[in-house]
Amino acid sequence: NPVYSILGVPYFPPDVKRNWPWVLTYTNRFGYRRIISWNITILTTTASTSVLWIVPGNDLGSTSASSSTNSSASTVYYVYRPVVKPLLWRLVKFLYRIGLCGWIFMLCTTHYYCHVYHLYNNLKTIPLHVTSPAITRYEILVGEPTCVVLSNPWLCLAFVVDICASTEYVGQACLRVCQTENWFYFGLGLLYLGRTVWCAYSTLTILNIVLKRCHRTTWFAPANTTVLAVAATWAGGGIVTIQKQWPKVLDLYTSLFLPYDVDEDVSKLHHIGHMDIALIMAVYLGTMGNLPFAVAGGSRVLKKVRSVMMTSRLKQKVSFVSILIATNRRRSSGTTSSLRRLRSIEMVVECPDYQSQCTISQRGGDCYVLSYDRRDDLVEVTRVTLVSQIDLTVVHRPFRINQLTTNAAVGRFVVAKKSDAIRAATLHRGCSNSPWVS
Repeated sequence: NPVYSILGVPYFPPDVKRNWPWVLTYTNRFGYRRIISWNITILTTTASTSVLWIVPGNDLGSTSASSSTNSSASTVYYVYRPVVKPLLWRLVKFLYRIGLCGWIFMLCTTHYYCHVYHLYNNLKTIPLHVTSPAITRYEILVGEPTCVVLSNPWLCLAFVVDICASTEYVGQACLRVCQTENWFYFGLGLLYLGRTVWCAYSTLTILNIVLKRCHRTTWFAPANTTVLAVAATWAGGGIVTIQKQWPKVLDLYTSLFLPYDVDEDVSKLHHIGHMDIALIMAVYLGTMGNLPFAVAGGSRVLKKVRSVMMTSRLKQKVSFVSILIATNRRRSSGTTSSLRRLRSIEMVVECPDYQSQCTISQRGGDCYVLSYDRRDDLVEVTRVTLVSQIDLTVVHRPFRINQLTTNAAVGRFVVAKKSDAIRAATLHRGCSNSPWVS
């Protein structure tokens, strides 16, 4: 069916595709320009308007060689027009997004960078560890607060609401990824549909609450937010692109549109339909919300293919490449430095029950403290984690956290395994109520 080669076919009503041969025959026989338009609404609120009209003959420029075939040819025009909302709506939407930006800034500042500054002040006067060797200088490799921001379920849901309030531009982005003639617009469509990664983040935050309530934190491995963002960028537009190439899948997609009203004049030259897309938006966003499970399944397959030894070596190299760059910068030409000790906390692998966020990887927020002696040689690297990443409300047996204090710049988190079913955790807080543990 040639109708599937038209760019706007994902938004064609089922009756237009079904009666397409009759539409072309009617136009060529009577020479009239039949206009078909339909309003795409979400919960009866107009989101966009699509217009389709057919002109008999080759309207894109005829030549003497093709004039004989113009009688059997038709030119199809299609226009997708997002509805321009009222000024008040746009102003409220703008202020809403400004509020989201301010919310992110507040989370980054109060829940991360203020704690980094606290660590910096502690290290100026207090040793990193009570048993540390003679250290004259510290360096801090600061992480990034993405994991802290994305762990807030209300923020993630707020961005999902923003996507639902912009369905007209979601539809425009879907049309852009349905074509490959203009790669610039194709890329813009992919980037815009990449916003649906907030559906995946919302799923992870809700799943974390459920797993914590059911005490099943080991059922789901923490997801990498960067991998999810890349996957959402390609999957969000890739789903639409695949649907456009497969007519059967496209018909299943368009069957989810809910037509509820049709207007047509007496001459049948102007056909106006109304379709609601609330259901298709729910299905699309729900599909993107299940993206973490698809990525987790793919990761398990890759882990089975790769060797365990090769994977562990690769992780070590990637994790400390920034540390090696920092140490090489500090080495002098006549001295050699030795790395005596590497301290790290592995709550993700050993005791996920004590994590406040067990579905989103928190390693990106960790900082690395580099300790140097009086000869400016690196003698110790310590990875520190925020105390807020530890679930201090875990009081159900057999897990319990006891809090003590220490005279170090950062605290310590120690898990002692008493038996196969019982573990006891001890949180030693650092000086000045340090928000970091090692």
